[in-house]
Amino acid sequence: MDGAPSMMGKNNGLPGILPRKHPHIKTNHCIIHRQSLASKDMSQSFSDVMQVVIATVNYVKAKDLNSLMFKQLCIAENCNHHTLLMHTAVRWLSRGKTLERVFLLRSELASFLQDRGHKNANCFRDPHFLARLAILTDVFENVNKLNTELQCAVKAIVSKLTILREQAEADSFSHFHHYLEFTATMDVDFDETLDLMEEKKDLLEYLQNLTVNFSDRFPELPNESFDFVQFPFKTDANQCGFLALKMAELQGDNEARVSFDVYNDRKVLD
Repeated sequence: MDGAPSMMGKNNGLPGILPRKHPHIKTNHCIIHRQSLASKDMSQSFSDVMQVVIATVNYVKAKDLNSLMFKQLCIAENCNHHTLLMHTAVRWLSRGKTLERVFLLRSELASFLQDRGHKNANCFRDPHFLARLAILTDVFENVNKLNTELQCAVKAIVSKLTILREQAEADSFSHFHHYLEFTATMDVDFDETLDLMEEKKDLLEYLQNLTVNFSDRFPELPNESFDFVQFPFKTDANQCGFLALKMAELQGDNEARVSFDVYNDRKVLD
């Protein structure tokens, strides 16, 4: 369920009405929405980066002429991408895609904004801003995988965040490929040795906040299994509670089993 009062109200909302009429039905706040809420608690420096990114994208996309000129610049520079992606708070997972596209086109954005005297041009020339942009891009890339993996990923996400934090604390950034790409060329791009300890500190703090927030917003998941949804033909029907008879009936349906296997094979090929 999403966060609308009609859906979340404990008395007159859906969670309040359903249990009274159908006690066996379980309700659950939308997993993707909770993921979004958990990821919003970032440091002021990361929040500032996000605001600059949103303002920059809006500036380029707001006018057709700006979009066209920026596209022509990207084509002239032989970029793999020629447009930016809009960020919207309604589509919770758009932040990761928006950040990645801005990071990939950071040099083009710096030139485009500087030619037009935009105040954000200096940000895209600032190595500390770019380092934080790379870090945010990598964090959201890892967290946004929850969008496709959903329930099974929620159980693993806290462990994944803990591992990412421990590795970053030990200066191991193998899972932060955008950050590695930035640091690999920063000495050449900026002709100086940069101290990125503040950026690392912000990253560790953000990963810690994410770990705590995910644990708080998904308290029921460690004790509850939904494997019967993902693996209906490998689950013990006796362990499915009130769905036991339905599960046994499904497992005895050979046509359904074949259809399920074909669907999974297609997913693997895709």
